[in-house]
Amino acid sequence: MPMAVSPELTAKKQKAEAAIADIFARQQPVYLSMSGGKDSLVILKLCEPHQGRFKLVWSNTGYTFPHVEALVRRHGERFGLVELKSDLMLAWEASGLPSEVITVPDFFSGEKGMRLQPWPMCCTASKAFPVKVFCQNHAGPLTLLHGQRKADDWRFSGKNDQTPPHVTVVSPIEDWTDEDVFAFADAEGVELPSHYSEVPDSLDCWICPAHWSGEHAQAYGRYVSREYPEFARAVVPTARKIHAHINDTAMRMQQALAATGGIDA
Repeated sequence: MPMAVSPELTAKKQKAEAAIADIFARQQPVYLSMSGGKDSLVILKLCEPHQGRFKLVWSNTGYTFPHVEALVRRHGERFGLVELKSDLMLAWEASGLPSEVITVPDFFSGEKGMRLQPWPMCCTASKAFPVKVFCQNHAGPLTLLHGQRKADDWRFSGKNDQTPPHVTVVSPIEDWTDEDVFAFADAEGVELPSHYSEVPDSLDCWICPAHWSGEHAQAYGRYVSREYPEFARAVVPTARKIHAHINDTAMRMQQALAATGGIDA
């Protein structure tokens, strides 16, 4: 049975619908930044009454999970899709492998040959930046809808940085919680990618080693190893090397603390 929608979520839905209606009343091009994750799919559902008046814009890194890419392309056939390309390997060559944990030497010089970058930097370069360039090069005003929310913290706070004057960036669900998003998707029959029943994450690039240490790492590891074993075999060796390298760094700190003779602050 569908989840019950609370009065609070009903009010948030009405607020989002009003914001979206106001956007389309401006009579300018509208694009929805599409990742295939729950948030962008919820906004797509809210925008359905305006079908034909907006398009999806998607940064294709070349490493999207096949079932997510299929969903994005299916919606693209219905609503229109602007497909952007990015070079993930070039981003890694320039800044290092994406990781959840890094040291200062890892980032600047590659300690012991292991150069790492914070994974959000990689996401920004390979997914957000192509959309930003697309908007900058657009002739005339446009509105970009995105699904980032205040609950996403750093992802949301930087979304509007350096926006060109002719681009309006709007998140209609900025004040929604994860629970709100899932409840709305369930009540409205929003089709989420099949992995959400196990891994409550958009997954993004399957080749990213940072997934193996993230918030849902265990569920992610089980899912990918079962559903996409060829992807797991391709990434796990790199993830193991990063894990061993991080452990070396943590061990130095542990040994230094042990050398204090038990001093406790």
